[in-house]
Amino acid sequence: AIPNLDRTPLVLERVVLRDTFTTPRQLAHAILANYQAALRRQIYRLVLNIEVFGNPIGLVKGLGAGMRDLVMLPARGLLESPEDFGRGIVNGSWAFMRGVVGAPSRTVSQVTGSLSRRVTA
Repeated sequence: AIPNLDRTPLVLERVVLRDTFTTPRQLAHAILANYQAALRRQIYRLVLNIEVFGNPIGLVKGLGAGMRDLVMLPARGLLESPEDFGRGIVNGSWAFMRGVVGAPSRTVSQVTGSLSRRVTA
């Protein structure tokens, strides 16, 4: 079975060849080599986004976003007014809790969903 890849971004840069005088075979080889190298440089994205692992990149991003909001929202509010600072603390705390609870929950859900599909297949 082919593993499910959840929103895995792969970037294949364009190939720019200037003043190239070569055979079609060598040209095709140069283009293919460029794209193969690009894929090798990004293989970790594929491996870390395989659903069986529960998307650890998504887990880290979710936790990081929660931590960032916990600090940034009160700091922004502090620059505005005491009321905005209080709102920033509340909103930052909620964002932190969503990141701390939500990100691991999504990861566990993906892992168990993937395992259940493998068992039933």
